[in-house]
Amino acid sequence: MNKITEYFENLDTKNTVMLVLSVLIVCFIAIYYLNDYFDKKESVLFREKINILKKIRKINSLNNKIMKIKNRNKQLKTEFKDLNSDLIYLLSVIDSSNVLKIDNKKFLKILHSYIKSGTGVNASFDIDKTKKPNKYLLNISGWYNVEKFFDFAYFLKQIESPKAIVTVEDINISKKKEKVFYDMSVNIWSFK
Repeated sequence: MNKITEYFENLDTKNTVMLVLSVLIVCFIAIYYLNDYFDKKESVLFREKINILKKIRKINSLNNKIMKIKNRNKQLKTEFKDLNSDLIYLLSVIDSSNVLKIDNKKFLKILHSYIKSGTGVNASFDIDKTKKPNKYLLNISGWYNVEKFFDFAYFLKQIESPKAIVTVEDINISKKKEKVFYDMSVNIWSFK
């Protein structure tokens, strides 16, 4: 320590000024580089904070979407339960309904009424049955004299009269002289 103190005391003014200036310059350079170093560190930390904030926002957004999906899922489950109970109710109504459930015995009664009302219009029947959907297919063809038009109209009314779901798909009618020829497809639907 004594040597350092003695060295500074022996320095002339010019060298003292140079020494002070060089110490100041070294301090300024050190401060500049340290400041630059800390600015870069701060910038990196700032960018990392921004990236973390972006990830947090993305996580929050995804959590909101998940909550919306969960709520929608709950709604759909509730709707499904309601629809399922409605289906069970409708199936019980179908089972107890005379209109919606047609067995072979009831179909034969309907067919008997068709044959009975179709005698005046010379009807012939071709019968087929499908399983899915369960329905009876009738192809009815025949002819009638022109003056028996009202008998044919009555026959058409009888086709739609049973307590069942009956659809007439198409009717083809053609006239040759005094006879009218017809061909129609009739479906009688049944639900099991």
